[in-house]
Amino acid sequence: MSDDRTGEGPRLYEVRLTEPAEADIEAEHERLSELVSREYADRWQDALLAELRRLALFPTSHAVAPESDLYQIEVRRMLYYGPSGRRRRGSVTHRILFYIVEPTEDASGVVRVLHVWHGARRPAA
Repeated sequence: MSDDRTGEGPRLYEVRLTEPAEADIEAEHERLSELVSREYADRWQDALLAELRRLALFPTSHAVAPESDLYQIEVRRMLYYGPSGRRRRGSVTHRILFYIVEPTEDASGVVRVLHVWHGARRPAA
């Protein structure tokens, strides 16, 4: 699939984690290590980081987050279902909040990951 404006293929964005997102991932890794196992927590984190790297290709394919109204920018959300990637009935997932900085002639586009929250957490009010 190519980008109609350039004919060069899809745009690639650089994916960057904010400090709060890094802290969220670290805290969830620790929580999963205690609740399940260190091995599962490692698999969860590795699969999450792989999923985040996928944001580099089509970040606008994800829905606008309910929290977007709280920011001065459009915030989107990606759902993460864990290392298996399978959505199960009644399963609680993780919500990844991010925003997109479109590329310019002088700089490439960037996806900034704001937070990685457990799905049971209510959206910020």
